[in-house]
Amino acid sequence: MAEKMFMQALGMGIAEEMRIDPKVFLMGEDVRASVYGAAKGLYDEFGDDRVLNTPLSENGFLVQQ
Repeated sequence: MAEKMFMQALGMGIAEEMRIDPKVFLMGEDVRASVYGAAKGLYDEFGDDRVLNTPLSENGFLVQQ
């Protein structure tokens, strides 16, 4: 098995699950920009509907289904 940095492995796992299940989405602070690298490429692959930037306060976001 190839060695990977933790953030790379985390991003790969998230992407794999998002490819398997269209109901899976990612939301968090600055995930579109992938500041820490875990979400790198996810916004480009899955777009606005599944990669959601949230405000700094958990009280300020809502997911509507």
